[in-house]
Amino acid sequence: TESLNIDIRRRVPEFSRINADGTPFQFSLSLGRDRPAPLQFLGEAGRPGCSMEERRNAGFASLGGLAQACGVIEEVERITPTLCHLAPERHPDLLADASGIFWFALTFWPNSAPSLTVYINGRWGAETARWQRLDDVAAFFDSTDRWRSLASLAPPGLSPLGIAFTLRPKRPASGRIYLQAFGKPLSVYRTLFLASATTPRASEAFEEFGRHVLRDDASYPTRSAVFSIELSATPMAGAKFELCAHCAFAHDAEAATRISGWLQQLGVDDEIYHSTVSSLSLGRRLSDSALPSLHAYVGVGARGSEQYASVYLNPGPALERA
Repeated sequence: TESLNIDIRRRVPEFSRINADGTPFQFSLSLGRDRPAPLQFLGEAGRPGCSMEERRNAGFASLGGLAQACGVIEEVERITPTLCHLAPERHPDLLADASGIFWFALTFWPNSAPSLTVYINGRWGAETARWQRLDDVAAFFDSTDRWRSLASLAPPGLSPLGIAFTLRPKRPASGRIYLQAFGKPLSVYRTLFLASATTPRASEAFEEFGRHVLRDDASYPTRSAVFSIELSATPMAGAKFELCAHCAFAHDAEAATRISGWLQQLGVDDEIYHSTVSSLSLGRRLSDSALPSLHAYVGVGARGSEQYASVYLNPGPALERA
């Protein structure tokens, strides 16, 4: 809760990179056909203004509390040596990267124990060292061959962004590797998506996403975009492609119109999306005159035989006007 102890009207973008305006908290929606939508949110640890070393310590302290609350103490113990390797103590390159070290997300499914996801900054250090850390994560999940096959398809300019571990009580951990680029055509991400996703409708799902979300802009290079591959002990691993809302849409009203149309095409009930948007905007009409402030990212994912939508929403701007 330390990171939320701020004056909402005086957020510092340099402290938290979860949202572009510095709000250190984010809601996310994972919407699929014929399944309930979980409650999901993301935050980070550390008081505003603290050093990177203090943020690292606060992250590990928070992780201990979250592990106990979610019933994943043993699961956290198994990944802790890897976390220390990915975010080593007092490493000058890590401490020089002000974008953060750890972020934590909780997911609550109906009638299920919550899951905890730990995100780790992967952008720090020399480029070769960043890729080596991704190799190490793939090895942790016995997915070296799959990861190297995918990495061989990555064009120049696609670089490591981060790593995630998702933990559930008494279940093997799953992981995700994130890559980021700017100015790449959709075809680059389509190749990676189809190489990673196992669903037979992966190609159709990706094309529908581009057609509905980007519309005419789908033929031009994307701006800021993120591609991720899921690593797991099971064959259900998948992939996800996400676009920065500030780069993809002119304003929140346009984002809502396009996302709603895409969800309907995907066969997903968009009522939860609209009700969440209404709640986070305090029922106000969405802006059509400024860059998106509520919508942060939107993405299409595939896991096993499922295609799903991800929408990330920033509650900060509406609270500022409350």
